[in-house]
Amino acid sequence: MVWCGICAHGALKPIFVESGVQINAQYYINHVLKPFFRRDANRLFPEKNFVFHQDSAPSHTAKRTLQYLKEQKVNFITPDQWMPSSPDTAPMDYFVWGYVKNQVK
Repeated sequence: MVWCGICAHGALKPIFVESGVQINAQYYINHVLKPFFRRDANRLFPEKNFVFHQDSAPSHTAKRTLQYLKEQKVNFITPDQWMPSSPDTAPMDYFVWGYVKNQVK
């Protein structure tokens, strides 16, 4: 699996997860969110002025994950605020992954 993202300031560095790894909230926090906030968030948003948006994967919506984001004082869109099936708010789902799959073939 690959975790990645895009923003107006550039692309986030991909984070690769080995095949077969169960991604629960703790794994997601330790191996995805912490590295993202350490290296990409500071690089792309030195003023720390951004809104973090995720999809509805169970590890993204877990209480522990949302609590971690609150503890880190991350401005994020909560699951109840998400617009379902919106290409405008989820470009990774509606463009990027399909594009990448076509490039890999």
